[in-house]
Parts: sequence; structure tokens; C-alpha cells
Amino acid sequence: FNATGRESNARLASALKVAYPQKAAYLGDDGLNALVVRAIARANSRGLTSQPAAVVFTALEFTLGHAFERDPLYPWIASTLDNPGIANPDDKIRRLHRKIMAYVDHAIAYLERQST
Repeated sequence: FNATGRESNARLASALKVAYPQKAAYLGDDGLNALVVRAIARANSRGLTSQPAAVVFTALEFTLGHAFERDPLYPWIASTLDNPGIANPDDKIRRLHRKIMAYVDHAIAYLERQST
């Protein structure tokens, strides 16, 4: 993922179509593009301006919704983003990404236990 501007936004929207085609189809191209622009603007407003930040914020908004930063079901998102002990924006995104992956791993393990 090495693109800038509109190309970058288009690649993010395209990735969302691959990840969850039904939801992407429901949103349509205009809705997906608006989601990507909004997610990147939200990341930027927190000083998170890297491509990984754009990807993480876009993925979270697409999967969890527009209020993911303050959703009480995922308090670890807000606590990571608001943590004053993580001053470096790249470190903040890396930490958030690690927490996302841990959450996904736990969810998959739970679903596997339920299916046996």
C-alpha cells in the first residue's frame, strides 16, 4: 500500500469491497468514498497522518461504525488513542493495531469453541 491522495483513497475503498463485498455494495461507491475521506480526516485530526493510520481508521470505521472511537463495547480503542503516555503517532497506531489483532484472535478462538 503505497499511494497518495485520490489513488490512496480509491485503493482503501477497493480493499473494503474485497473484505466485505455485501457491506461495500450497500454503501455504494459514493458512500465508501465518503467513509474513507471521513476516516482519514478523523485520523488526521488526532495527528495520525501516516498511511497505516489511514488504513486502521478506515477499517475500524467500516467494521465498527462511525462512533468506534468512543464505543463502550471497545473501550481499549479510546484508551489507546487518548493515552498521553504514547506520544509518537506511529507508536500509537502500532499499539492500536496490536490490540485490534489481539481482539480478532480472541474473537476467532471464541467462535471456534462455539462451533465444536
